[in-house]
Amino acid sequence: MKQNLNDTELLLTDEVQKESRLYLEEIDKVHELKIKMKNKKSAAGAEIPRLERELAEMETQYMFETDKNKLQELAQKKKDIRYEIDEYKSILKTKCNPVIKDMLKSTVKYREKAEREKAKFDSQISKKIQEYNTQRQEFEKAIREKIEALEKLQRSHKYNQASAKHMGILMDKADW
Repeated sequence: MKQNLNDTELLLTDEVQKESRLYLEEIDKVHELKIKMKNKKSAAGAEIPRLERELAEMETQYMFETDKNKLQELAQKKKDIRYEIDEYKSILKTKCNPVIKDMLKSTVKYREKAEREKAKFDSQISKKIQEYNTQRQEFEKAIREKIEALEKLQRSHKYNQASAKHMGILMDKADW
């Protein structure tokens, strides 16, 4: 792999996550379709009441209309609106989950490859964590040894020896 990248950059490169990227693309397609279907159902649910009001108004007009051409025109419009209402009702009755589940089944091969890739990725992460923990422990040990050496050096300072002897002389109760 590339030498100038740090560990995090190396582990997040596209070549390391190729299969997962493909899986994500397939799942995104399913997700987008699900959103489109949901939006279409929502729009259909909103259109039906509007069309039913429009149809009711046309039926009232139809009852009072006497012109044969306008009657034919209104009849055709009513027919078109009924057809449109039926289409929207059909959309509302459509079960989306089976379609989505079938699409998800088609992503299984992508998921399996991505899972293997993820396991390899997790293994690499674990190895890096272990490596860093080992380095940290070695570093802490080296620091601890340096601190202990400095503390020992501090205790062996000639002043400390002289001060201890001085205190010993003062503490000695014997009369000389």
